[in-house]
Amino acid sequence: MYLYLIRNVKYILNGINLLFVSLKALFFINDDKILLERGVGMEWTVEGYKASLHEQFSQYSAEIIEGFKKVKQESYSEDVALLQVMAFIGEPTIDMQLFFMADMFDEAGTEALDFLEDALLDKWLDVYGYGEDSEAYEEFYEENELEDVLIAELGQWIKDCFDEANGSDIRYPIYFGVHDGPYMLDLHTNEWINPDESDEDE
Repeated sequence: MYLYLIRNVKYILNGINLLFVSLKALFFINDDKILLERGVGMEWTVEGYKASLHEQFSQYSAEIIEGFKKVKQESYSEDVALLQVMAFIGEPTIDMQLFFMADMFDEAGTEALDFLEDALLDKWLDVYGYGEDSEAYEEFYEENELEDVLIAELGQWIKDCFDEANGSDIRYPIYFGVHDGPYMLDLHTNEWINPDESDEDE
């Protein structure tokens, strides 16, 4: 009788142990999945940031290319001397507008056009820039000057779209820049310039 009870207790304990092991494994797997999805324990790198940007850029390339093609077909008023594609960087979306300029600093009478609206380009900021990881991400962002990286990669992407649209056929000087930024990219020559310094040289 006692031997029978001991065996049953042993079977019950073994079953409880197996259940505990199974639950433990399940929770560890789920924890790993959660950590992986949140990026915890994953190494942040500048190259990884660039790769994320390029992945996002590709979703909007067709829209930018089409925008440049339309510019080629348009004729503007005589007071338009040059064009500027200006990016307005928010958190985490980016808007772009096409400005018609009398010179590098003054708009002509033509109203600016939307070139790209509410584009989610900085996916890392959306994923890591908020919540529990925000402080660590902000430190990584600042230490690696990722804002400068974003602007440089944006410029190269816009230039690639410009070339894909045969933008060299646009008869106006045309520049890409970031609102309140000191530099602008000449899309015809692929050179970054500082308009303030150019104005002083003249």
